[in-house]
Parts: sequence; structure tokens; C-alpha cells
Amino acid sequence: MQRKFSPGPLGLLILLFCLSFWPQTAGAEQLRYTISWHGLEDTELEQTLRAVSNTAQYIETPPASLGLLRQRIKEDIPRLQQVLQARGHFKAQISHQIDLQASPIEIRFRVIPGPQFALEKIVFRSERPLPKQVGFPTPEQLRLSPGSGITTEALVRGRRLAESYFRDRGWPFAEVQKPEATADHATATVSVVYPVSPGPRLRFGPLRLEGLNRVNPVHVRRQVAWENGAWYNATQVDATERALLQSGLFTTAAIRRGEAGEGDMALPLSLQLRERKPRTVKAGVEYTSDFAFGAQLSWEHRNLFGRGERLQTQAKYNAAQKTLESSLRFPSFLDPAQELVLSSDLTEEDTDAYTSRHLRNSVRLERQLTTSLRGGLGIGHEYLEQEEDDATDIFNLISVPLFLDWDQRNDILNPTHGYRLQIHATPYQDIADETGNFFKYKATGSLYIPLMAGPRLVWAGQAGFGQILGRTGAVPTSKRFFPGGGGSIRGFRYQSAGPLASDDTPLGGRSVLELSSEFRIALSDKWGGTVFVDTGRAYSGIEPETREELFWGAGIGLRYYSGIGPLRLDVATPLNPREGTDDPLQFYFSIGQAF
Repeated sequence: MQRKFSPGPLGLLILLFCLSFWPQTAGAEQLRYTISWHGLEDTELEQTLRAVSNTAQYIETPPASLGLLRQRIKEDIPRLQQVLQARGHFKAQISHQIDLQASPIEIRFRVIPGPQFALEKIVFRSERPLPKQVGFPTPEQLRLSPGSGITTEALVRGRRLAESYFRDRGWPFAEVQKPEATADHATATVSVVYPVSPGPRLRFGPLRLEGLNRVNPVHVRRQVAWENGAWYNATQVDATERALLQSGLFTTAAIRRGEAGEGDMALPLSLQLRERKPRTVKAGVEYTSDFAFGAQLSWEHRNLFGRGERLQTQAKYNAAQKTLESSLRFPSFLDPAQELVLSSDLTEEDTDAYTSRHLRNSVRLERQLTTSLRGGLGIGHEYLEQEEDDATDIFNLISVPLFLDWDQRNDILNPTHGYRLQIHATPYQDIADETGNFFKYKATGSLYIPLMAGPRLVWAGQAGFGQILGRTGAVPTSKRFFPGGGGSIRGFRYQSAGPLASDDTPLGGRSVLELSSEFRIALSDKWGGTVFVDTGRAYSGIEPETREELFWGAGIGLRYYSGIGPLRLDVATPLNPREGTDDPLQFYFSIGQAF
């Protein structure tokens, strides 16, 4: 007997479920669309609007129906309005058109930003009255200026600065709430109210030290940036923590606030410390085409006498240079921001340009002038024996070295943004020759600009210029400028990027110009690469000669990001080699970036 097949309720549900996919497959191709933007002159603003628009971001995944497309556009409008209002365009108008006759469908967004509203005034609304001598921060202190364009970013920054203002003037628990902005469409201005919850005003109370073992408490208290009984200041608290961590004595330095007693204006604090092991031994290797392998070994004690005194001893060796040097630093010398530095080094050099041996001793005072600016001034003596052209010259040099270092880099070994400016200047006088005086200086600037986040791409540039002023015969050969090599103009051998004698012996120069440009890309967490161009030269006179050709070198590099800094392998070639003098390739291997 033949039976009729009936799908039944379950079969109908399965059939409907399968058919539900049909419109998506059939209609996706028909609903492909393009987007155009009109009314915008600010290309950066247009890019921002595209970034928040789902219609733009999901253009490669079209919706299944015209209704869903309209819904996608409708949901975009509030997002676009929010971006425009965040930039102060409170009168912005947004409209759209859908051209169904076009193939693919064309969506036209028209955005009329209107004027950027200006800041009219700022008002603080406090839960309790504040002393008249303190008052509220001015617009300038909040980096807000009445009459200037207003943005959400500026208001958020102002809130953060206002909070810091109160916490630096005795209110450790002050909070500034989300700003309330009122727009006046008639005048295109905005009035801003910052609600403030200041909390109690307190002074610095007793400070308890925790976690000390080997470090003298007197040294720690010298690093404290405030006076007991002064009004609480959060910036001074942060500066104290930073100074203790930068001393190298501690792995942890955290200041915790206690609770003031009822009616007590003194805030008790505790400084929680964890000491580092005071001794460190380091070893390193390097390789260059000029000297093959080199090595260095160093030993450091960061708490020699219990008050953070740092003794460093280091030995370096390669085919051109053998050095033994030592330094002893006394922190907080006469002032918490100062260090007294005693240093000595014994060095022997044997290069193509000269052979020399010197013993140098110096004492200098270094001072942290600001959080990013450091300076130093000292006095030194150098006994120098120099062999050149089968003759030995002896110099007894008294020097007064000074330096300024303005460092705004985010990292010492692998900077990715910021800059650094350095000036080193030293007058010399030969004890045995009253006419044997000269003045040497060099200024160097480095700049680091992040270009892309993923993968991380950074442009790094460096420029340097130096001169030696004085009688030519008073300047020892080893004090001249000798660019060329891994730390200077890559692609040219050590000390060779300048004037040469007839036998290709480097002569050095009394002035120097160095320029470097490098693109650094992080390919992964551990590996990266570089492409670079270096140029410059040493000049025989104190003024650069424009008729003398610059030396140009270029190359590529590989970086391995280790825990102690990037390991650097560079390969460079001279772009304008001198025939019979310059090799086609130079190799450099060391720790840290080139600059």
C-alpha cells in the first residue's frame, strides 16, 4: 500500500528555517553600496566620522534587506552627532540620501558641522567653601581659554588638571566630577560647571618607613620632597616615589595615605619600600667589521656606605681600545637634587689615526634641574701620551667639563617617542704650555616619532654638530673629531669619514657634522627591523666647507628585543665610496639602538 508523505509540523519548521537563509544569499549582491561624504572641509574629521560609522565600517558585509540598511544608517546618526558635539559643533546638521537607481546603491551623507562653539565661562561648584587665598583654578591653569573653541577632550583634560590643582594644595582626597556643559545656541558659546568634592584639607603628618634593611633611613628621608607640616601636595608625593625608584636602591617605593584623626589636620603616611640587591655584575659583547669582537665586564655596588653611594667599575676591550674605568657617586650631596661624582679611567688606544695612552681623573657636580633636564660641571686632569709619525708627544691637560642633557624619551634603550638634546663643552689648558689651550664642544639632538601602531613603526632622527676652537698645534690628535663606524656614520670604517692622509690614515677634524635617519618597525614582540641612512663628515677647519662632499651610508638592521634592551645587528654600505679606500660592507653588533 502506497503512503502519502506529509512533512508535519516539524518538517515545516525545518523548511522555513532553511528558507530563511535564501534572502540573505539572494539579496546580498543586490544591496551592495558605496558611501560618499559631502559638506566637510576637514579631512581628519571625515576620517573620524568614517571610523565610527557602522555603515562605512561594514560596507563589505551588506545587510539582507533595504529595511536593515536603513536601520544601519539610522543608528549611525547619533554616533556622528556625538563625534561632532565632542568637537564643539553643537549646531551640526546631518542628513542622508539613498540612491536606489545607482548600481551599487549609493549612500550620500551630508554633514554641515556649523560653527565650533566657544568657551564662555567656567564655574566651580564646591560642596564646601574654600579658603579665599587658595580659590579655584583659573581657565589658564586648566589649559582652557574663554573665547577659544571647546572640545570634550579639553574638558576632560581640564577636569584632570583641576583635580591635580586641589590635591597639590592640601586636599588629598579631592574629586572633580564630570563637567556639566550648557550650550547657548544663540551666541554659539558653552558654559561649563565643574562639581568639586574637596574633602578635608590636610597637612603632611608623620612618615613611617617600612621595608628597610641595608639602606640608611637618613638617606631615604633626604629624598622626601616635602616638609613635615606643609599642606599635602600630590606632585611632591609622586616626585618622592620617582626619585627613590630612580636611585636604583629599590624595586618598590609606594606612599600610602593613612587616616587623619577627628579634628586632626595632619595626614599620617607610610612609605613602603622593597630593597634591591645592591650588587650587579654585567657582561657584554660586540662585533664590528673594524675590530671583530669586543667585550666588556662591569661590577656595580649601589649602596657602598649605606646611603646610596654607587661604585661602578668597568673594563672594555677590543682591537682598538683597552679601558679600565671607575666612578663613585655620592647622592644628595648638599642638596637632594645633586650628586658628587669622582671618576677615573686608564685607556690605551691603537687606531689607524694614532696610538695613545691616557690617565684621566675628574670630580664633578651633577644636578637634576627639572624632571627632564640634568646638568653638570667639574674639573679634571688628563695625562696623555700620544704616538704619531714615530714621535711621542706628552700633554698635561686641565679641563673644566660641563654638560646639559634634556631627555624627554620614553625609554633609554629603545625609545619610541620623545626627544633628547645634549650639549657637552670642555675648555682645556696644557699645564706645560701656556699657549696650549683649546675649547671643544658638541651638540646633539635626537627625535622619535611614532608613525603607526600596528605593526609599530617609528621614525628616529639624529643631528649633531661640534667644533674645536683654539690653536691647531694645541689640540692633541686624539681630541679631534673622528666620525665613522657603528656609533656615527655607518657604512664607513671607524674614524674614516673625514680627511685622509696620502696613505689613507685618518686625520680627524676640528669640526664635525652628523645626520641620521632611521625607520624602526616592530615585527613581533621579540623581533624588529630597521632601514637607515647616515651622512656627515669631519672638516679640517672649524667651519664646515660646503665644497667638501658629505659621506653617505645606508643599510638595514635586525633587532631582537631582549630583557636588557634590543640586540642590534646592522649591515651598512657606503653610497659614495672612495676608490681603494672604503669597503663595500660594514657589520655592527651590539646592545641598544644606534641612537
